[in-house]
Amino acid sequence: MAYLLDTGILLRLADQKDTQHLLILDAVARLGDRGEQLVMSTQNVAEFCNVATRPIANNGFGRTTSEALNFVETEIEPICSVLMEVEPVYSELKRLIATYSVIGKQVHDARLVAMMLV
Repeated sequence: MAYLLDTGILLRLADQKDTQHLLILDAVARLGDRGEQLVMSTQNVAEFCNVATRPIANNGFGRTTSEALNFVETEIEPICSVLMEVEPVYSELKRLIATYSVIGKQVHDARLVAMMLV
């Protein structure tokens, strides 16, 4: 089975001070040990870099761009495949939005669901 590592998971993996860091680290390790497929989307990488490089005063990590990308490349990419967007994702996203009347910030999550379904 494939498991999407959402942005919240990626952020908790990167933030050793997060109260859920060890729990998430353990859960991801267990999934890997079981041979489960771990995936993320390009959207997750963009959202991760957004928070990682945002100033601490603005609820970010205050990291440099190179630090954020280095974490993605050295810690996340070795354990996680990237779901690439293809045209059918766009059609599925529109279908989900119309079918479930998706609004506001939930559209971001609907895009992830569309990627998983396709």
